[in-house]
Amino acid sequence: MTRAVRVAAPAKLNLVLRVLAREASGWHQIESLFAAVDLADTLTVEVTTQSREVTLEVDGDVGGAAAEDNLVARAVGVFRAASAEALPGLHVRLTKRIPVAAGLGGGSSDAAAVLRALTALFPQAVPERERLGLAAALGSDVPFFLAARPWVWAWGRGGRMLTLEPPPARPVLIAVPQDGVVTTGAYAALGEAATRRAAEPSLMQAADVERWETVAGLRENDFETALHPVRPDLARMARAFEETGALLCGMTGSGAAHFGVYATAAELEHAARHLAGVDPGWRVWPSATRTEWPPVEVLG
Repeated sequence: MTRAVRVAAPAKLNLVLRVLAREASGWHQIESLFAAVDLADTLTVEVTTQSREVTLEVDGDVGGAAAEDNLVARAVGVFRAASAEALPGLHVRLTKRIPVAAGLGGGSSDAAAVLRALTALFPQAVPERERLGLAAALGSDVPFFLAARPWVWAWGRGGRMLTLEPPPARPVLIAVPQDGVVTTGAYAALGEAATRRAAEPSLMQAADVERWETVAGLRENDFETALHPVRPDLARMARAFEETGALLCGMTGSGAAHFGVYATAAELEHAARHLAGVDPGWRVWPSATRTEWPPVEVLG
């Protein structure tokens, strides 16, 4: 029996994000092109024999990570509740690297990593279809991370997906301002604009979405239109990225992180210097898009 596993929990970029109609439940439908990047948290889960308790240890870049901690605990809880077998005690260690309240999906990726780790430890505990339901209940982005595919169109509430062949990996620069964005506030800022998008044709019919040139022409994020007028710092960051000559750039998720995709590492380094000159208080991470998902690593 496997006793311990380690799982990388990658961050994501929304290269396209259109917010559509709001359902009666209060959830919004979306249409998005997701791309996974190298920036990742790490989750280690170890079976313990002393008791059936679950302990959680968090280290790394933990500033403001309470929501992520809670989502990890919830993911463990729903898996244990759905399990067809009584599960032993667990020790979960989460190493945070993905900034929080940034639209990079760190908490959702951590939750999906929990489900993947527990499935590796207890393969017969929860059937695949039920795991997908657990992921959707945990959050709209969690099904993407559970699918473990680096290039995906998602729509509806995020649980309907079309996996695609990713284009060649490209360097990515990610920047986060000093103040984050609360997701509920970002949706409130959308107002009625999202409802008007419901009747527009889907972008999933676009050809060659496996090519960077095509994606650059499609890139949009409805939250930019809503937030940039009321968050001058976000608008300034967007302009700074535009000045770097990126293949494509913009905001991911509901913010506050912005990103630029570059043709070469030298161009990324130039962009990082430019952003530092605009605002030394911005935090930046060099990364790259992924062409495959990291596997679960068995430790013992």
